[in-house]
Amino acid sequence: MKNFNNTKFSLMNYMCDILGNFYDKHNLEHICALESQMVGNYKTDEQLEWLERFSEVWEKVADREVA
Repeated sequence: MKNFNNTKFSLMNYMCDILGNFYDKHNLEHICALESQMVGNYKTDEQLEWLERFSEVWEKVADREVA
């Protein structure tokens, strides 16, 4: 977890790293994945599809963390 070096492993932190890596790789602004979809923070249909799938997984992880 590159952005959370001094913390205990958390699936949510890992998800943040995955999203950050995606943004870095595609030279996109680092914002919430849902917000990226709403404001057009993507360059291709494939990037939009990735963001949509990531958001689905994010929701499942968030639900699991709460439970």
